[in-house]
Amino acid sequence: MLIALAGVLLGGTGVAVLGAPSEANGEAAACTDRGDLDDLGGLTEPTRQAWLAAVDDAAAEGVELSLTSGYRTCGHQQRLFDEKVDEYGSVTEASVWALPPDESNHVLGVALDVGPAPAADWLRSNGSRYGLCQTMSWEWWHFEFDPAWKRSGSCPDPAPAPPGQSPG
Repeated sequence: MLIALAGVLLGGTGVAVLGAPSEANGEAAACTDRGDLDDLGGLTEPTRQAWLAAVDDAAAEGVELSLTSGYRTCGHQQRLFDEKVDEYGSVTEASVWALPPDESNHVLGVALDVGPAPAADWLRSNGSRYGLCQTMSWEWWHFEFDPAWKRSGSCPDPAPAPPGQSPG
C-alpha cells in the first residue's frame, strides 16, 4: 500500500495492493489457512476423527487407507488451480480437476484424497458410517466429510462426470 501511495505522490503509477496481505501474494481474500499443508491437524476435528476411525476399521479388515492429500493451504490450492489452468487453457476446464482456494473443500479441511484404489473402493463402500463420501464420479480418490451423511448412514450420489470426462 505504501509503495502504491509513494508512486502516486511522485507522479508515477503504483500498483495498489488493497485488502488483506494474502491478496498480495495471489491467495484468495476469503482464504484462511488452518495449518500446515496436508497436516491432519488442518482437517476439521470431525473430519479428522472420521478419517482416523475409518483408517482403524479398514486396517482391522486388512485394508490400508492412505491419505494422499488432505488439508491444503490457500497458497498450495491456488498453485494447483493455476497449474490446471495452464494445462487445460481455461478456468472452466481447469475447474473439473482443481478449484480455486475460495471454492475448495480441501482448504476448508473437509476433503480427503485417498489411495490406493482398493482402499478407495473400501471407503466408497463403508464411508457413510463415518460421513466420508465420494463426491465426484470422475475422481475415485476424492472424498468429503459431512456430518449429515454420518447421521443418515448414506452417501449422496457423486456428481456425474462433466462432458468429455469418463467416470472413475
